[in-house]
Amino acid sequence: MVAWAECRATRGYHAVVRCRELLRQAGSTAFEVDLITNIPVTAIFSGRPLDEVASLVAELERETVDRGPLVAAGLRVARARCDFHAGLISPDEARAGALAYAELLRQVGSSLEAEISLSFLGPVALVEGTEAWERAVRERVERFEGLGDRMYLANALAEWAASLCAVGDAERAREAVARGRTLARPDDRADSIALDVSEAYVAALLGDRERAEHLLDRADAALAEIDMALFADWSRYVESGVRSALGDTGTARAILERLAESADLRGFVRLAGVYRRELEALGAPSRD
Repeated sequence: MVAWAECRATRGYHAVVRCRELLRQAGSTAFEVDLITNIPVTAIFSGRPLDEVASLVAELERETVDRGPLVAAGLRVARARCDFHAGLISPDEARAGALAYAELLRQVGSSLEAEISLSFLGPVALVEGTEAWERAVRERVERFEGLGDRMYLANALAEWAASLCAVGDAERAREAVARGRTLARPDDRADSIALDVSEAYVAALLGDRERAEHLLDRADAALAEIDMALFADWSRYVESGVRSALGDTGTARAILERLAESADLRGFVRLAGVYRRELEALGAPSRD
C-alpha cells in the first residue's frame, strides 16, 4: 500500500508477490484475495507487456483452483482486463465481468473495494468514445459519493473533469477540479498529477495558456518521479487534449503517436486504437 500511494507500481508488485510467498510458506491464507488480485493490477500498472500479465494470471489461476468463489471471480476480472486490452473480448463482456465481481464484493460487505474494482470501467468506456467515458466516470463519482468516501473521490473527480473537457464542458469540469482540490491529500502524487492535468485542460479550453502551461510543467515534473506506466499514459493522453485545445496540434500528435507506439509494443490493442482515433480526429499534419 505504501508503494502504491507513492506511485511505485514495480515496487508494489514485488511487495505483494513477496508478501504472498511469505504467507504461503507459513501456511496462511490471510489477505489472499487482496494479494492475488493486486498481483496482476500492479503488474499491469508497472508497464509490463500484456502477454506477461496474462501469463501471471494463468499461473495464479492454476495455483488457486480450490480457493473459493471470491478468489476465482477476482482472477476472472484480471483475465477480462487482459483480454479486453488485447482486443479479445468486447466492452460489454469486460463490463459484465467487472460488475459481477463488484456485486460479489458487495455481498461480502466490501462495498468500497467493489467501487475501487470498477475503475476498470473507465478505460472500457473510453474505447467506446468520449461521451461514454464521461458517463462512466460521472457514475463512478456518484457511487463514491453515495458511500461517503473521500480517499478515492478526488482522483475520480479529476478523471471526470478530464472527460468533461473531452466533451467540451469546461465549466462543469472546473467545478469538479475545484471540489477535487478540497478533498485531495497533499502527499498523494496521483491525485496531484491528475488534478493538475485536468485543470490544465480546463484552462486551455477557457483560453488561459499561461495557467495551462504552468500546470502541465508541474505535472510533468511529478510524472518524472513516479513509476506507474498506465497512469502516466493516462496523464499524457489528457495532455494531448490540452495541447490540442491550445492549438498545438503538432505536439498533441507527437504525444499520441508515442502513446500508440508504446501501447502496440506492450500489446494494448484497445488503447492503441483510442490514440489512433484521436490522431485521426486531429486530421492530417500541416506541411507548413
